[in-house]
Amino acid sequence: MLKATQIITTCFQGSNSKYRSDIDGLRALACLAVVFYHAFPESIKGGFTGVDIFFVISGFLISSILYRNLYNTDNPGHVNIVDFYIRRVRRIFPALIAVLVFLLAVGWVVLLPDEYQRLGKHVLGGSTYISNFMLYFESGDYFNVESNLKPLLHLWSLGVEEQFYLIFPIFLWVLYKLRINFLVSLVVFTVISFAVNYYFVKIGNGTYSFYMPWTRFWELSFGSVLAYITMFKSNLTSKLQSKKIANILSILGVVLIIIGYISIPSSPKFPGSRALTPVLGALLVIAAGHEAFINKRILSSKLFIFFGLISYPLYLWHWPLLSLAYICNGQIPDAYIRAICVVLAIVLSIFTFYFIEPPLRYGKAPQVKALSLFVVLLGLGVAIIYILIMATALDIQKLHFWIKKIKKFGKLKVMITKNVNQYSIFTVHFKILKRMRLL
Repeated sequence: MLKATQIITTCFQGSNSKYRSDIDGLRALACLAVVFYHAFPESIKGGFTGVDIFFVISGFLISSILYRNLYNTDNPGHVNIVDFYIRRVRRIFPALIAVLVFLLAVGWVVLLPDEYQRLGKHVLGGSTYISNFMLYFESGDYFNVESNLKPLLHLWSLGVEEQFYLIFPIFLWVLYKLRINFLVSLVVFTVISFAVNYYFVKIGNGTYSFYMPWTRFWELSFGSVLAYITMFKSNLTSKLQSKKIANILSILGVVLIIIGYISIPSSPKFPGSRALTPVLGALLVIAAGHEAFINKRILSSKLFIFFGLISYPLYLWHWPLLSLAYICNGQIPDAYIRAICVVLAIVLSIFTFYFIEPPLRYGKAPQVKALSLFVVLLGLGVAIIYILIMATALDIQKLHFWIKKIKKFGKLKVMITKNVNQYSIFTVHFKILKRMRLL
């Protein structure tokens, strides 16, 4: 088993970058806010803004890698797109595949036919990174109560992120080749994306702004702008990271993040201008550098680093468990059930981080591993298409499965009529929604 320090070292070997433990701490701050928002929304009403912090962090880190490739003295102007995507696949796919397979298996047992079909459709969206589009066209407001019935609701953010990285490396390469000013271009790109986001919120279509990639790109490109300044504007960076200024930036950043957590409501008016609060907060914390007091003493503490390292699998695992609990309970589960889901998500995240990700993310034969992961995820997508095509037959199979369960435990009386490819349940007690007790 790889130790965390070994994993960190492997991750940053050859990258010519200095590992910043405080950014992992910031990841923890973002991820835990999202987890607690989903589990106990009354305790941290703006916790969903942790995703916006994730976007800034991602934009900063990935852009730093791309800039280093472009301005590499040994091979300037070269961005190995294939290698970039191989790294992305090995980083993202292992944990995602584990969660999707788990959901398909558990969903077969605990979900009713229509629920399983909906899950299958969302697995297809998640495996192809179009969840954000799919959720938008379902006319599903992220903050709607019905969102609790979607175990893969949270994959919208992965869709936005991967869509950004489909175009951003090419965008940077074009800027480099045409000798266009990077900083000005990035700022213009950011302003346009923010303006589009603001416009749609202003006209009352906040759901569009929430899910569409071009209304979210500005959050990632904020991080890209900071990465460029950090790497190529050393005089400005030195001033920002002087002890006094760095501490001020860090404190202001954390304050903005906390303000976002406690004051931004779940509303169709988000993101709009409200998203500036967490985005600027994350930007200031990263800009402060590792030596700022909060960054060095708090965000770089072992506990924050630990949750930062498992933040990606924790983000993937927590919501499906909470959503399944909601579905099976028929209403918001008791607090102790939600607490159990959070603990179980942490356990599964640790297992994923130590046992599932390392063999596939690191080591030899990266191309083979990336191709294998891609084929597996593609296979999942194909399997789901088959499931959706054969939905009627699967409905009947699932129906008989539940009839056997119900009869075995003597809980309910069910009458069924079948007419060719149709069936209907006439007397099914509402308590069927508590089917977890039937297992």
